[in-house]
Amino acid sequence: MSDKEINKKQDSDEKEYALYTERIVQSPKAKYKKYINGVRTVLIAGALILALSLFIRYVIPWYGENFPQKQVDRDELTIEKDEYDGEGLAVLEGDDSLNLGPRDNAGEITGLDSYQEIMNALRLRVAEIKKSIVAIDRYPSSLNRFVQEDVSPTETCALIIGYVNSEYVLISKASAIGEADDIIVRFSTGEELEGNVKCRDKDTDLAVITIRAVDMSYTMLKSVKVAALDNSYNVHQGDLFLAYGRLYGQNKAVDYGTVSEKTSKVTTDNTFEIFNSNLAYYEGDSSFIFNSSGNVIGISTVTSGSTLSIIGISDLKALIEAMANKGGYAYFGIMGRNVTADMVELYDLPMGIFISEVEVDSPAYNAGLQAGDVICGINGSSVLTIQLFSEKLYQCSDGQNVFVKAMRMGKDGYYDVKFNVTVTIG
Repeated sequence: MSDKEINKKQDSDEKEYALYTERIVQSPKAKYKKYINGVRTVLIAGALILALSLFIRYVIPWYGENFPQKQVDRDELTIEKDEYDGEGLAVLEGDDSLNLGPRDNAGEITGLDSYQEIMNALRLRVAEIKKSIVAIDRYPSSLNRFVQEDVSPTETCALIIGYVNSEYVLISKASAIGEADDIIVRFSTGEELEGNVKCRDKDTDLAVITIRAVDMSYTMLKSVKVAALDNSYNVHQGDLFLAYGRLYGQNKAVDYGTVSEKTSKVTTDNTFEIFNSNLAYYEGDSSFIFNSSGNVIGISTVTSGSTLSIIGISDLKALIEAMANKGGYAYFGIMGRNVTADMVELYDLPMGIFISEVEVDSPAYNAGLQAGDVICGINGSSVLTIQLFSEKLYQCSDGQNVFVKAMRMGKDGYYDVKFNVTVTIG
């Protein structure tokens, strides 16, 4: 083979195996691509975190200050109200809230043959009544044990009257819990947790307390129930009742009594029916009053006398509802009483609410209402009793403009007057 042929063959072999003999060098860009992508990801994440932090730190607070926020919808406590006819009797005829048996034409109880049967009917309710009452205290049990107190001197009782927004709503005597915003709620199981004092009312010495169901153990939840609130307008002089709570200086005590007298207590924007009883009263006592059906008909109140006085629950329902839902209640600023049929005949007064006093600088005073005026309507609805007036008033919000219709004495008799009253939550 000639030299020329040999060289040609070598060139042909190099071309044939060039794919396998060439050295492949990776591009630097491709080699460091994954590192570059990693750094880029870290930088982007850091920038996002920084932007989010700045948004939370500056933008959200600024937005909250400059734009009104939509309120989260919450359910409100609702308590069925009772009608009052202005004469101290319930409108619903034949409704005997005490359920001691039917009354004959002379008004005597029939169906229960003896006083002992009546008392036995009341005793049967005690176990159920206890489930709607819990002990409350200013101090936990651990502190009482530390000071070697067998029974806490500051312990009293509270009544469970509602359940709303995953919270139990309780009422108690405001003076018994002092000025603390948080108190200890003690259950029959021996367990305890913290409750929040939501609102106080000085006129009725009433406090509204809430406890969160999520904080309660299974045994706590099983040990309680919401009390049934009855119609106290059906309570009569001589009726029997059961009192449970702090009695005679002892907590979780029970006794039975009778209504000896019915009176009333006039307060700002309201009037409360008061039942005087035959039970002895000790300073600091606080109890809840039940009928033989186990339903609440009243709450004991502070008294200067030696016997237990009770506020009828019907007059408290609208107040409790407002205190629980609004953390207070609308303030109008009058002292008034219902105009009865006798007053109409004797003094030629129109039916409605006779204003005996208007508090200085109150919403009513600033709107122009005067003592001697007779209120007969609010927000387009007729109101002829202070009970219905306060019920509608307590439904109002802070700063709400309330339209009031009244009658005023002039030289030719009473004439219509109208007022726009801006109420406040107190």
